[in-house]
Amino acid sequence: MKKTLRIAISRLKAILSDQSGTVQLDIILTGLLGLLFSLMSPKDDQQKPLFKRKSFNLSFLYMLISGVGVAVGAYLIEPAWMWMYWIDPNGIPVSHIVFLFAIIYPGSFLLGYLAAPYLEKAGWGWRILTVLVAYEVIFVIVNLTTRLWKVASFEQFAKGETVPLVSFSPFSLTPLAVELTIGLGIAVSSGVALLLYLRKLSK
Repeated sequence: MKKTLRIAISRLKAILSDQSGTVQLDIILTGLLGLLFSLMSPKDDQQKPLFKRKSFNLSFLYMLISGVGVAVGAYLIEPAWMWMYWIDPNGIPVSHIVFLFAIIYPGSFLLGYLAAPYLEKAGWGWRILTVLVAYEVIFVIVNLTTRLWKVASFEQFAKGETVPLVSFSPFSLTPLAVELTIGLGIAVSSGVALLLYLRKLSK
């Protein structure tokens, strides 16, 4: 048990190390989503056991499909882009990647969901959510043109041999851009629908 815990902690430290790219961004995003859906959940639903809460079951399913699903798809297409070319994906053990998507992403969501009632009670729920959203936006803006908009392997990026995520003259989309457009489009629309549904349940 202690050995398993040490391995889990070492992998978590490796994944959450500085300059871990969109992976770190995604982990914060899943925690943010857990916090948001919990804050929007009906109060009476929060009194039930976790797995009997409609708000948790629906939002956790949403996170697995729209959150983890989009991230896994992007990683399969362009793993170096997911690390934003700061880390060579070829040097990361498969066990780390499995642990990342199977444990860290859902765990971050669960942490945000469970922490929300306590943060809200202390008057910090929506404030923390605002800070996390601001961080995500700033992170994307700062790295958009230098890394996020460039698609290549780790070696190609080092040589400056990149292609834009989306080209406009002539117009063309990389496979990654297609996956992100479809995936994020579904994620945003279904996420808004779920939030509206939770709001309706709260009335």
